[in-house]
Amino acid sequence: MRHIKKWLNAGVLEDGTRYVSKQGVPQGGSISPLLANIYLHYVFDLWAKLREIKEELRRRLHWPIPVAGKWLRTVILGHIRYYGVPGNSRKLASFRYHITCLWLKSLRRRSQRYRTDWERMNRLAARWLPLPRICHAYPDLGRSPVR
Repeated sequence: MRHIKKWLNAGVLEDGTRYVSKQGVPQGGSISPLLANIYLHYVFDLWAKLREIKEELRRRLHWPIPVAGKWLRTVILGHIRYYGVPGNSRKLASFRYHITCLWLKSLRRRSQRYRTDWERMNRLAARWLPLPRICHAYPDLGRSPVR
């Protein structure tokens, strides 16, 4: 992250004059495709994972709520343990929200007479889906062997 922040604050050097950019990276800069690849890698992984969960929820459509809730808990805990790095709290909360929405859609497909509302869904999410948290600490930058 420190190196990316340095790239973002580096600016542009034209004819011996340094111009500081207020937003983003210079168009055509060497860091631009790298940042795009990092972003797209995360986004595509997230979309693929959500699609897999949606398909699995469809297969588990008529499983009891406690069984589906326990399964979704393990899915979210695995995601939190892998992506729970400092600065990623909003993305973790977003993932939990998307899982809640997918589960709500799945529960609404189960019955034509009873429609699950958001009030009930929030209770189910509070019961079964863990809240996001940071699992990995900041690295100790003072003891870097590179320095």
